[in-house]
Amino acid sequence: MSAFTDNIKENYAKAWKYFIDFYDNMDGNLNDKGISFEELSFELQFGVFLSFFDTINTDVQLYATQKEVLQESIEEAFATYEEYLFLDS
Repeated sequence: MSAFTDNIKENYAKAWKYFIDFYDNMDGNLNDKGISFEELSFELQFGVFLSFFDTINTDVQLYATQKEVLQESIEEAFATYEEYLFLDS
């Protein structure tokens, strides 16, 4: 597992649960091949993250293409979704 996904799982557990449910039910996930989402490179994870946030109508701010900036954008989207889930419950 990467420090990036570990951080998201720890800080945004409720949002992560919904995300993993989405991934597990997504066509093309690699679970059947014995590869968990966390084992994928960030570059492969990124497309799944974008698809998930598009599905739930949450914006991901893409203002640069450096990996660290993209990770920050994904983390911000998780934080926003986690706050929404907290307020919705």
